[in-house]
Amino acid sequence: MALKSRLESLAAKFADDIFVALRSASIHEIEGSALRRPPGQEPDVAAQISAPKRRREARTRSSSRRGAHVESTVNTVTKVLEEHPAGLRAEHIRKAVGGDARELRRQLRIGLETGAITKQGERRATVYSLGRGGPTSENA
Repeated sequence: MALKSRLESLAAKFADDIFVALRSASIHEIEGSALRRPPGQEPDVAAQISAPKRRREARTRSSSRRGAHVESTVNTVTKVLEEHPAGLRAEHIRKAVGGDARELRRQLRIGLETGAITKQGERRATVYSLGRGGPTSENA
């Protein structure tokens, strides 16, 4: 029991000394000590990258994904629309193509921007059909 009581008193004294040191320090000293690394320790690279920069990098990765994958999916959508000259709703295109609804919305938007796909109607009544340009140039 003597060891246990000795450890408890040392821990209490240590905690009291920490509180005294913190109370007597300025906020700038406390912030500065939290930012310093011990000598020889490597900096944390992830901590050096700011959040806005991470978002920019995420956009760059996202836009680089557009490349061939998105174009091939748009081509797949145009092939499905070729088989249905009257057009299809988005849910029927998704069933025919497979995949995620959010991904399909992006492919439809790109197809609309390029002229490969046209749309009529609004919301659930929207019908997508083959655009004037037909399939994108890689399929032609």
